[in-house]
Amino acid sequence: MVGEGANQAMLDAAELAAELATNPADPDSAIRTYEEAMFIRTHPIAEMSARVQAMMLSPTAADDIIRFFTPRPTEPAPAD
Repeated sequence: MVGEGANQAMLDAAELAAELATNPADPDSAIRTYEEAMFIRTHPIAEMSARVQAMMLSPTAADDIIRFFTPRPTEPAPAD
């Protein structure tokens, strides 16, 4: 939903290939190791995707999208 699917798929392929190359005698273990790291890596992306999907499907979607893309003022740096 947030444009990360292809990026994650390419990274998944590279990481899985590396894990299988590291442990070719035990592909089941290599896959489990890869999956554990993949789930940790993709969790924040999945959460962001779910939030964007909820925003897009809400009754206030138009206003929510405008707020999402409207820059917020930055806070001034604290004085020393």
